[in-house]
Amino acid sequence: MVIPMRLIFASLLTALCCAAEPVAVVIDARIQKFEQAVDAAFKPVQAQLDSWRTKRARTAMGEVSALLPKAGPRDRIYIAYQLLSADPKHRAAREVYTALGLIPPFDEQGKAVVGTRAPVCDDLATVSKAVDLRYPPFDEVTKAVDLRGSVAGPFWKKLDAELAALRKDLAKIASERMAEQAGNAVYPLLAYYQPRAPEVQAYYAAIGKPVPAGRIWFNPVDRWLLDRELAGLDPLRAVGKNPPPMWPGSGGGELPAFVPGASVEVIAQWRGGARIELSGAKGPAVIWTWLNGKLITIPGGAGAKPVETTLDVDLSAIAVPVRCMVRGRMASVAIGGIPVVEIELPLAVAVKHWGVSQIDQPRLLRVRYLAAAPELDLLGDDGVAAKAPAKPAEKPAAPAWLDERTRALLKPVTCNFADERLDEVAAALSSITGTKFRLAPSAEPLADLPVTMTAKDIPLRTALEWLHRLAELEAIPDEEGFRLEWKR
Repeated sequence: MVIPMRLIFASLLTALCCAAEPVAVVIDARIQKFEQAVDAAFKPVQAQLDSWRTKRARTAMGEVSALLPKAGPRDRIYIAYQLLSADPKHRAAREVYTALGLIPPFDEQGKAVVGTRAPVCDDLATVSKAVDLRYPPFDEVTKAVDLRGSVAGPFWKKLDAELAALRKDLAKIASERMAEQAGNAVYPLLAYYQPRAPEVQAYYAAIGKPVPAGRIWFNPVDRWLLDRELAGLDPLRAVGKNPPPMWPGSGGGELPAFVPGASVEVIAQWRGGARIELSGAKGPAVIWTWLNGKLITIPGGAGAKPVETTLDVDLSAIAVPVRCMVRGRMASVAIGGIPVVEIELPLAVAVKHWGVSQIDQPRLLRVRYLAAAPELDLLGDDGVAAKAPAKPAEKPAAPAWLDERTRALLKPVTCNFADERLDEVAAALSSITGTKFRLAPSAEPLADLPVTMTAKDIPLRTALEWLHRLAELEAIPDEEGFRLEWKR
């Protein structure tokens, strides 16, 4: 049973602040005030963004459907296939197949029919529209959440004001309470929210260390984009009035933060030895390569065995949509929306880098950042309303260990972590508190993440809130103690 700590122990902070407040409690109260203000400002914006997303999906479906009667025989099959991959009940698209005496490629529940192949299309405009059925182009997403002229405009103004106030107040706490070495607690937290703030840059320059990297705050708009699989990059995108950049045959780069999943989506011709790679801090998470007519999936890590898949489509001869994806411990490949490979990796991953090589003349190349859980059905056509229960469900009894965890969260702790590995931080918390802390499987990819955090005589609850901010980990109480889950 997952117990949200913020809900259970929110009342404790008020009681603690009534006493002579340690500097850490003052800092935590100020940060919570900031987060609450930002969340409140985002609520009306989220409703408008959700509405935009749904309307955009229905518009894309209408635009692609309108191409059906005008398309030639080959393109018509391609369009019908793409429509059915997005909406398997699309009547006009199903009729394209049945009129030719063919079985539609998906049943009405969206399951691919055995032996189905993804058709190809030579018209780039048609391909682009079909790809946008599931995801709008990043340019359109940017416009929807832009600083100016978008529904998110008022939120950005409020966020700027709140960030400026937070920076000012935290810097003031650091300067006024120097005797308590408040700066050691303030600046690692402020760097999480505003790594480029002048005060942060000056502090780390003074102590001769780089500003912490790899741990950045996702504001509510960024979180909304990540949860809906709308965040990412397009290496082929034209910038301004300039034409799209020439593709040299290979490319790669770094994601703005560690994410629990990513996908590389490409429509191109694959040369022999073509390679797509997603990597984390410890090296490749998974590599896909095309060689001798086979797609080879190579998991990262010592001793992992490659998985060979013989495809019924020649990726070197025709350009079809291919999506190579990793999320947590699962790596998969879909061609034309049809899953062709799915394997379980030895360990969950935290993705930070991408690379593509030996890919010729890509018509599309996108790198998409993924949250831990997949996006829900966008159009919501497949939902089935649940029947109301005959009687209210009985509230489960609190487990016997919960009181012990609650008492542990009240205990004052003192810690001073300076670039300590996350797994070492968990071990230190176990020693300090006498309660077992461990990394959950979702957090294992972050074991090497350095943590800098200073706190003196603060409730364990507050220390764990800080760890949540600095390392994106949520402490979940359970029978063994606390497990640290990566929730991004």
